[in-house]
Amino acid sequence: MSEYKNISVKVCGNPQATGGFMPIATFNSPNFQILDVVYGGFHMNSYFFSIKIEPTQVIYKIIKNNVRSSGSARQGSLVIGMSIPKGYKLNGNVSPYDVLKNLLDTFVSSCMICKDAATSAYEYINGIIKPTVMDEVARQYQLVRYAGPHRSMRIDLQSVGYIMADEAKIRQLLSDVQYPAFANFSEVLVANTSSAVNYTHITNVEIPRVREYRIMDGVKNDAIVRDLNEPIVRRGQKDERYYTNSSVSFTLGALLRGESVANVRLDNESETILIDTKSLSLARERDIRVVVSPSNISSRDIIISTPSGNLELSPDYTFTLRGEQMKLLESNGGIRPLYRGSDNYAITDCMLQGNEYVITMKKQMISHASGKTGYGAAGVAGMEAKELVISLGENTFDKKKNKLNIRSGEKITYRLYEGTLDNQLPKLRGEDQLRQSKTSGRYECSLYIPKSWWPRANFVKITIGDNTFESKVESEDNGLVAKEFKPSSIRNPKADTILAKCLIILVVGILIGGLGGYMLKNWQVEKAKVPCAHCSHVASSQHDLDSHMRSTHPRCDKCNTIFRSSGELKKHIEQEHQFKCPICKIPYDNEGDRDECKKNCEKSKKLQQQQERAAHQGRTTTGGGNSGQHVGPRGTGGSGTQAGGSSTTQNGAQQPERKVGTRRQQ
Repeated sequence: MSEYKNISVKVCGNPQATGGFMPIATFNSPNFQILDVVYGGFHMNSYFFSIKIEPTQVIYKIIKNNVRSSGSARQGSLVIGMSIPKGYKLNGNVSPYDVLKNLLDTFVSSCMICKDAATSAYEYINGIIKPTVMDEVARQYQLVRYAGPHRSMRIDLQSVGYIMADEAKIRQLLSDVQYPAFANFSEVLVANTSSAVNYTHITNVEIPRVREYRIMDGVKNDAIVRDLNEPIVRRGQKDERYYTNSSVSFTLGALLRGESVANVRLDNESETILIDTKSLSLARERDIRVVVSPSNISSRDIIISTPSGNLELSPDYTFTLRGEQMKLLESNGGIRPLYRGSDNYAITDCMLQGNEYVITMKKQMISHASGKTGYGAAGVAGMEAKELVISLGENTFDKKKNKLNIRSGEKITYRLYEGTLDNQLPKLRGEDQLRQSKTSGRYECSLYIPKSWWPRANFVKITIGDNTFESKVESEDNGLVAKEFKPSSIRNPKADTILAKCLIILVVGILIGGLGGYMLKNWQVEKAKVPCAHCSHVASSQHDLDSHMRSTHPRCDKCNTIFRSSGELKKHIEQEHQFKCPICKIPYDNEGDRDECKKNCEKSKKLQQQQERAAHQGRTTTGGGNSGQHVGPRGTGGSGTQAGGSSTTQNGAQQPERKVGTRRQQ
């Protein structure tokens, strides 16, 4: 964010009789526009003030009447504007009133001569005015950071209000213009006297301003309090089924006296009261006891899986659901058990009965040794089987890399073959993960095969990444082992068959081709399917699904919500946990302020574009030299009419009556 040290100043008027209303001098690159506007009802004042509060700055103007160009009888206005950026204020006990009066006196004494002291009429000194004439006096006014309130005003040009006050009250008013009532206007004029019947008279304005505090609680963000003794009560808003909601009660006076209130903080500079209503909601808890059959299953081998993560069982076979986690009990599949034991059990049934979660398990004769899900191979459970250990060491090589980088958790797919190299019939296929043996240091996994398949099932082929290896199956210590792996030379007989079918298709034609496609489709290896709940991905194992969730569906650190992609997570964070205006990049405490700032920024930008187009159209229509002529209160000079009347354009179209006075663009 840029650091502002000085105010910005712009002076506009008609210094030349043959010229129009134009910028005369600037300081510190002002980014606001000053239009040649006649404010009907204020023409009798020697000078008066204007206030405009934009989303990014506050613009103060002093308008000097009875000013004319050198050697010209036509009278106009001199306008001096200054701006203070949002988040800053004048250093010291200085009011914008003091600054504007000093700027006006400096310019008048340097660039103008008095023609009539009775009417305070001034004329520009003939000659060129230096654009830096205001630099020295403007540089005197320094800015300091200030987190006071910033209540933007409307941006339409039709809602002008005015206040009448003496000079002392005007000075106090300009020192603090953050009146909530000003938000109903696009501009507020301040003068000693006025006959502005076409503008809204703002009455009952307390000068100086009585501070009003906005309550920020995430529930009623528009609540404003100014009464020191008005009771302020807030209560937790979360679902009573899952949370216990408490309440807090206090007064503004108590906070201003420095009294401490739990979950409440007063920001005196920004005039806000921050209430943490989330802390007023205490999550309820529900303990669920897991009953496992058979009872010899260790609680360390049972995991309760939820969409937001896994829950470990305590040694007494219980897990706890807190707050909205209890919703999981109301949905089918909200919680599900996983078995990670090393023996050959599979979960066959689970059911919630009151506060007990009953899990039934059965022994499986064929299963993966890792057994994360506990499900055995289909169709062969209950048969007498032998364990086959697949063991890999540093002698396993990759043709390209010369050596494989094997590690624990490495995913492996295997296929067991029955017969010789010339007659290979795959009998069993599956997936598992490698684990490093503490005794041998090798990386192993195991599977069970029916005893009746041995010794015919004497070859195993494994795939790690893009590498495929094969080994003979040999007997060892009442079991089977495959550990002398080398790059695979096993040909897939199906590939040869497919090639033959393709040759037949070329000869026979489309009919046989369709039959071949049907056969090919039925030859595809069916894998275990574990669908992802957040996208169309189908994993081949629970481990594959867990890896997919970690790499593809990120989790929000603030609210634990899972998303389909990192882009959705980023959008969620910007919408739910950040409140920054996308146009001016100013951060806010809540969504409402951010949206209001965005709306005002868009309107301000649109208005500026309209004013620039109107200014360009005015120069094109009037031919430049006479564009500065305008209609004063007495209707002298130019071709317009007085405020409240109507005019006719060059093509004969009648302009509608305007209630705020005649406006001319630069």
